[in-house]
Amino acid sequence: MVMYSCVASYCHPQLLLTHVDNPITAKIIHHYSSSCQDTCLKMAFMKSVVQVTTAIKNIKDLEDFQFAQKMTLTGIIIATIKAEPTDSLVSPVRTMAMEALSHLSNLKPFYSTEESNELMDISIHSVISLQPPAEDNESIQTLYANAKHALEQLMEGLMQRQLDPKGLQEMVHLLEKWILSEKEGEREKAMNLHLHLMQIYVQSIGVCIPLKLGQFGTLVGLIAPCTCDSHRRTRMASMSVLASLLDLHASQTCSSWGPSKELELAKCKEDLQSLDVEKIFSASSRIAKVACMQFNCDEVVSLIQKLCENIGAMDLQHDKASVTWIGTFLQMRAKELEDKVAEILGAVLVQLPVVDHLEVRRPLIEGTLLLAHYHQETVLTALLRQPLPMERWVPCPGSHIPLCTPDQAHLTTTDMSRRTGPSSSAGNKPGLGPTPSLQLLLGMYGLGEPWTGSPSVTFPFSGAGVRSCGFSHVLAIPLGLYPQQPFHSLQRSDLWAPSQVWA
Repeated sequence: MVMYSCVASYCHPQLLLTHVDNPITAKIIHHYSSSCQDTCLKMAFMKSVVQVTTAIKNIKDLEDFQFAQKMTLTGIIIATIKAEPTDSLVSPVRTMAMEALSHLSNLKPFYSTEESNELMDISIHSVISLQPPAEDNESIQTLYANAKHALEQLMEGLMQRQLDPKGLQEMVHLLEKWILSEKEGEREKAMNLHLHLMQIYVQSIGVCIPLKLGQFGTLVGLIAPCTCDSHRRTRMASMSVLASLLDLHASQTCSSWGPSKELELAKCKEDLQSLDVEKIFSASSRIAKVACMQFNCDEVVSLIQKLCENIGAMDLQHDKASVTWIGTFLQMRAKELEDKVAEILGAVLVQLPVVDHLEVRRPLIEGTLLLAHYHQETVLTALLRQPLPMERWVPCPGSHIPLCTPDQAHLTTTDMSRRTGPSSSAGNKPGLGPTPSLQLLLGMYGLGEPWTGSPSVTFPFSGAGVRSCGFSHVLAIPLGLYPQQPFHSLQRSDLWAPSQVWA
């Protein structure tokens, strides 16, 4: 194999193009496939591939030369990477394999988008899943550093072939599951790789191709909770990624980004190095305030949707960071979001049924109530259009109606809203609380104050008093006031009386 690759290195360019596929590369593949594929042979094969591809690339006038053996070589290299252990690093095989892929990626026929994504996905998994080497093992540390560098070079080369917002989004999508990993080391490596590629993207494309509508919010929404990561280096890398995104967005939208904001971000970055959790959350909230005014309404929606989407994906600290950002953005921008209420409520209501921790649930509820404060009629309309949170039959205590379905409840609340209706917009009269119809809907969707064991139902606003027994069973569904057993098995004493529910 080495002899054939050396022939390619010293061959005359015109002769090389006619012989590189067959016999040179064909012979290399034959000797590798027909031999025992130990570590030394794998390393020799990767070295031969690099020599052959380098020789081809050095030819000045390649014209439309197509390297016919490219996909065969790629398949062998991918199989080699997959065969490497994912938890330990004992040889430079995977590093050399990624270097060989980097060289192959520069030759025609170019990899398709799907092929590039597969190569990146396999290579990312082979490096990020590795356990960090011990500090006293210098040889493994060198192999580890070389493997990370080879991965960066491979992903950079593949991204250069699709250097546009779509390519950036696909690259981030490949890293997302590692950014959301439960393991600190994997999150750190994924975030550092994201930072490296983000810097390459900003330097290469600048203001030439603006991000797609909503993409900026999605990218920030993925990274923002990591500013409160338990691992200091991950926090710092995520802050650098956010800074790159903000700089890119400011340059593409020609928005103001003065020295005062730069200074505030620098102070926040310094505070993120602290071990004090409260100080870290305070810094993250300040970053959100600085970034908030750079977002248009569509970007605010995509940010909130992404933050909601990843609630529960990691630990409590990341979830609290997510709702901190959501709360900050709604506090600062709620007045402007009337046209986006339905989208925001949709994202929040999807998550509420699975959010158990009060420190995460309460800010989501408060954010929704803040929207209701400014856009009461819009929130009411949006809630009426949402599916009810519990698609099951429930017993109806305290009345002669044996069962109530969500559809019946929906019709009832619709009828009630027609009868009562908001008397005025909360945006016009800040001191006015929601009307009974909105109070009812907020309770139905779990957006009232959590029930603490008392049979009385309370709302976060004063004047809540929908005292109709016809609605008591509907409102009590999400608050957990009913025993979870079939209606026919309940004793009369098991049921809440209307006088208890509506004290």
